Amino acid sequence: MASNAKLHTRDQLTQKKEQIMKINFDSTTFQSLLHRANAEGKSIPKLVNELLTAVLTKEETNDKTEINTRS
Repeated sequence: MASNAKLHTRDQLTQKKEQIMKINFDSTTFQSLLHRANAEGKSIPKLVNELLTAVLTKEETNDKTEINTRS
């Protein structure tokens, strides 16, 4: 999946609850996101935010489990 993410300068300088990021997707990924967002009645940004949050939460859980099994 090709992406080109940049944090806007104004957001780097401020501590805001929400940050703005421009992400470019290849056409196949974009079409998949568009179809899924439409099916779920959501905007693409909202869907992407939910998907990334779910993946990151799962990774954090996996990391904690991995650390506990090493002990």
